[in-house]
Amino acid sequence: MCLLTYYPSDIQPDTAALRRGADINNDGHGFAIVSHGQLIIGHGMDADTLINKFERIRSKHHSGPALFHSRMATGGTVNRFNCHPFRIGGDKRTVLAHNGVMPALLQPKRGDKRCDTRITAEDMLRGVDLGDADYRDRLGSFIGRYNKLVILTVNPAYDSQAYLINEAAGVWEQDGMWYSNDDYRAVAPYDFGVVDAHSECAHCSNVGTIEVETNVCTVCDTCQDCLENCNDCQCYVPLSDRPRELWPATGWIDDDAAAAAKAVLSDW
Repeated sequence: MCLLTYYPSDIQPDTAALRRGADINNDGHGFAIVSHGQLIIGHGMDADTLINKFERIRSKHHSGPALFHSRMATGGTVNRFNCHPFRIGGDKRTVLAHNGVMPALLQPKRGDKRCDTRITAEDMLRGVDLGDADYRDRLGSFIGRYNKLVILTVNPAYDSQAYLINEAAGVWEQDGMWYSNDDYRAVAPYDFGVVDAHSECAHCSNVGTIEVETNVCTVCDTCQDCLENCNDCQCYVPLSDRPRELWPATGWIDDDAAAAAKAVLSDW
């Protein structure tokens, strides 16, 4: 699921909340801070080391927005290479971090070690105008309401240094921080395998409707891990391994998935 945290200017991190989120989402971590026209970026696999580093740097560079991300891998290799945030289209002035599972067109093909977010940042969003509010709205609709993005930039072409995509699906706390989900409240790692007659669907709140084998609610068809509809969920079976009749209606990924995704957006 991941935990993505956004900090407006002058907001300092709650490191206890970050550690709770990192206990659940422990496949790598990263941060970005806007400071005096520059981006300060850090990645690492050890949560405590990176959270301490983020806290130390943020205390000195607090005048701009910032983000912190803890990853739960649903695709791509589990290493520093796939730790968020990622540069958008190679632009060193703009980065993106993500919570959720991207649509099928943006999932890694067999042999591609990149995660879906890295593919989105490097390929699909290359050369697009993220300063266009209409485009951001279309992007939010395309990736689905349970996918959330934080974009930080020091590119003077943009009218803001921070953009939140599907912001309403996250949580604003009274201390001024935005969280992509409530993993920051957890007191212990969540066991995704524990489902019983008393389990409540995270989407429709029905009790006892989650299938043990799939972790999908039988009432609203929502995957309890990524909160996507089961037809869009990529949590367990790579799309390339699914029977052809279960491929998405948009068709299988060809040699240019990024172009296909852009075409969907342009026709939105």
